[in-house]
Amino acid sequence: MRHKPNRKGFSLVELQISFLVFAIGVAGLGPLVVMQSRHLTKIESRFNANNTYYLSPSNDDWARKLGAGASITPFDPGPRATSPILVMDDSDTSFVTVGEDWNPETNESYQGNCQKHIGGDGTAIARWEFTGLPAGWYDVRATWHEDDMLTTAAPFTVYEGTENKGETPIDQQVAPSGEVIDGKPWQSLKIVSITSGTLTVELTDASADPVVADAIRLIPLKNDIQINSLEKSLSNEDVTAHVTVTVQVPQ
Repeated sequence: MRHKPNRKGFSLVELQISFLVFAIGVAGLGPLVVMQSRHLTKIESRFNANNTYYLSPSNDDWARKLGAGASITPFDPGPRATSPILVMDDSDTSFVTVGEDWNPETNESYQGNCQKHIGGDGTAIARWEFTGLPAGWYDVRATWHEDDMLTTAAPFTVYEGTENKGETPIDQQVAPSGEVIDGKPWQSLKIVSITSGTLTVELTDASADPVVADAIRLIPLKNDIQINSLEKSLSNEDVTAHVTVTVQVPQ
């Protein structure tokens, strides 16, 4: 069997092809280098060497989805705002009761405790107040530990700011019918739009049988937005986003 000797060089044609491929690569990088240089020059022109600049995280969901997660500012933005509370138990300090005879009970409720009141005339009130909420749609859910001695129509009322969004009677003799979160099922009371930043849920004793106040959870509802592609212009700073939106909130 004959063996071809190992080549120790390359032909003129191969050398020409290599230079051609290199030239094509350099030609393709040229516009990118020019564009990057122009953008860098624009950015540098906006800064003063004598000033201090801060990177401020964006609070806008759209900005973060599109990759613009922060902005640069000459002013100290201070500490970032804390996230709003979205679940409130009867043991939390923001939960309050109005009227007498609310009795704490230890059982299989959320966090192991709840507040119970005998049926009355509606003057005894349990109140969960959420503040600092971003504008949007929220599913307001409640949980409780079911008991045959409780009411079949516990009167829960939801307020957006000071606006009454309606009452929802709840059968507390049966377990909540809803998604299990933190080991407990949560039943939807109402879906509401929040613009004031404040949402309040109230439960009164306006019932022939006892009512229990346990916990309230807010579930933010957002449209499902999928970014399919992004196109960056080579001549300016425009970016075109192609997205698919699945509407999941009331219109």
